Amino acid sequence: MHYDLYRIKKKEELNQLSIFNENERTVKIIEWPELIKNIVVDRLELYFSYSIRENERELFIKGTGKWKQFKLDELQT
Repeated sequence: MHYDLYRIKKKEELNQLSIFNENERTVKIIEWPELIKNIVVDRLELYFSYSIRENERELFIKGTGKWKQFKLDELQT
């Protein structure tokens, strides 16, 4: 599930999305998560930044909770 919270202005609007009422096994991608007051303990945060090359981006991943030890380079392809 993908949620873009950029235009959310009121708590009621956020509640209508029912982000946390879904199955725990559902992957949720949330843009602008700082608008959520409830802290999600087990999460992966993705940070994108511009690269030196015009058409590329750099990705930094930070894990918290059960994902704290997550290492991207340990994933097998």
